[in-house]
Amino acid sequence: SGGTGNPKTRLITVLPAPATPVISSAISKRGQVGGAFSYQITATQSPTSFVAVGLPPGLLLDSATGAITGTPAVSDTFVVTLRGGNGGGLGAPTTLTVTIAPAAAAPAINSAATRDGQVGVAVTYQIAATNGPILSYAVTGALPAGLTLNTSTGLIAGTPADDPRVYQVQLT
Repeated sequence: SGGTGNPKTRLITVLPAPATPVISSAISKRGQVGGAFSYQITATQSPTSFVAVGLPPGLLLDSATGAITGTPAVSDTFVVTLRGGNGGGLGAPTTLTVTIAPAAAAPAINSAATRDGQVGVAVTYQIAATNGPILSYAVTGALPAGLTLNTSTGLIAGTPADDPRVYQVQLT
């Protein structure tokens, strides 16, 4: 009713969408059934989310951080599709090959079943086992007084004290 106002020029700038993320982490990773697994997805262009399709059973993705963790349940080779996302959308897919080996066999003691010793005379007994590497050794039951077990090497050594009798221990 009062007419038109003075025209003012306004600029509207349309920017291109931000570049989408490009995966930059390793393209292969190995694990073992029953063992802890960890893989970090990394990408360029400041990703805010991650996608992983085809993960082995037992592994999970934290979609916010890109961490893939868990305990693999099946041995096989898996082809996993990875993508990172940001305000520009999802980036192009990248393939990650995850190879999961079978679970390691449990150690089995294969050293001699008996070892004689004599009071006052030094004695040694080396625990031997298959399916290494063996991380530690243990004895269930009391060793003769004067003998000790090195839990790192599996060597039982010492000089038996004044208690001649038969000892039965379980080696693990």
